[in-house]
Amino acid sequence: MFKKLSAPASEEKITRYWKHTDKVYVSVVCPCFNQENYIADALDSFLAQQLDYKFEIVVHDDASTDCTPEILKAYRKKYPSIIRLILQTENQYSQRKQISTIGVSHSKGEYIALCEGDDFWVDELKLQKQLCRMIEEPKFQLCYTAGYGLYDDGSYKDISKFSNTECIVDTSSVIRMGGAGMPTPSLLMKREVIESMPTWFQEAAPVGDFYMQIIGSKPEGALFLPDQTVCYRINAVGSWSSERSKISVSNTLDNMARQEKAIRGCLCDWQDESDLKYALSVNLYNTAFTLVTNKEYEYVKDLIVCSWNLYPNAHRVQAILYRTRHIPNIATYVFRLYQRLGTKIKARR
Repeated sequence: MFKKLSAPASEEKITRYWKHTDKVYVSVVCPCFNQENYIADALDSFLAQQLDYKFEIVVHDDASTDCTPEILKAYRKKYPSIIRLILQTENQYSQRKQISTIGVSHSKGEYIALCEGDDFWVDELKLQKQLCRMIEEPKFQLCYTAGYGLYDDGSYKDISKFSNTECIVDTSSVIRMGGAGMPTPSLLMKREVIESMPTWFQEAAPVGDFYMQIIGSKPEGALFLPDQTVCYRINAVGSWSSERSKISVSNTLDNMARQEKAIRGCLCDWQDESDLKYALSVNLYNTAFTLVTNKEYEYVKDLIVCSWNLYPNAHRVQAILYRTRHIPNIATYVFRLYQRLGTKIKARR
């Protein structure tokens, strides 16, 4: 069970925890767009952090057309030395720019914590736990935690329970887990992870956190903490997962090509060819699944066959779609079946 955190009444009640104030140690970078219904939960959870080290909050609003900018300005007025805003007048995502890196470029922290505006944290010691472990273990560039997945009806499920104890997750496992293996709001990484991302990252990757995970886990692996510190909203209004269901076939296929370029760039020096084939296969499967979701079936069969030939049994639905690819309308049936059986959720109390 989790509870939402409340923001302290003043900056003084936040900074009283800071024992180390010589510099900004952590920058909480929050990209948002049209998230007026969620952004307060995110900001409250950041401000509630009881951290020994000075931190800042950098919010990048990508030209929201709802009340999100007004909410952000009200928070900045109350916490002016902690919250900094980047308020775009033109949407940057539509120009194929990496949104997370824009926020990071305006930040000062030695460590970067990412959390999009529709997600939030549920542990006031989240940053304290992660940062202390990373300072103790400087060989690690990235740390993440378990969390909760929250549906819009209030039900939820446990996510990213890689282990019941603290452990190291190697890069191969990171690749096999896919981007969802590490909840974006749980990520804490050294600044150089993002600053060292190659040029293909800016040019190719439609969604950047997966590639940060891979790069950040090299060569020592990622540090995993079993604490459930974050809440990830599933298919929230304005989120990437919800917007994916609205894009055209041409844009879906374009995203697939860009993802392939990013995968190859990210793994160009990786020794295990099976990891590369797996990642490429999943990219094809995810594209097919998006097209099924949008009831666009023309390319699904070919994509599933290509996905299977690269890496069979990469996903259970991939296997079902491949084996039933000649049956008319089977894709719709499989999708509906997966929706009903694919997630076991808990009732929120």
